[in-house]
Amino acid sequence: VAPDTMLQELDTLWFAGNIHAVTFLLKMPGLLHTEERHVHKTTVDILERRLVQVVIAPHSMLIDQTVKDLRFRTKYGAAIVAVQRRGERVQQKIGDIALRAGDLLLLDTG
Repeated sequence: VAPDTMLQELDTLWFAGNIHAVTFLLKMPGLLHTEERHVHKTTVDILERRLVQVVIAPHSMLIDQTVKDLRFRTKYGAAIVAVQRRGERVQQKIGDIALRAGDLLLLDTG
């Protein structure tokens, strides 16, 4: 983000940098962790978490199953933060998304 960029309500900011700076960011008035409800569902401290991107393979057993039905977080120990399909974020409740080949998952792996 350029220094002269004016942020608007509901803008989403992605942070990349020193993980310990996250604590500072979360204390800033007006900033809200958009996936906070998912963050607390893992057992790893927020400062020890890792974000990983994975792609659903063409013949994956995950295809056509919802995240909820798969019990993804329980089975794989990772929370899905976002799903991207054909370059666009899937705008559904994460648990209701039926995975497809080529979906890009952003995982909070701890």
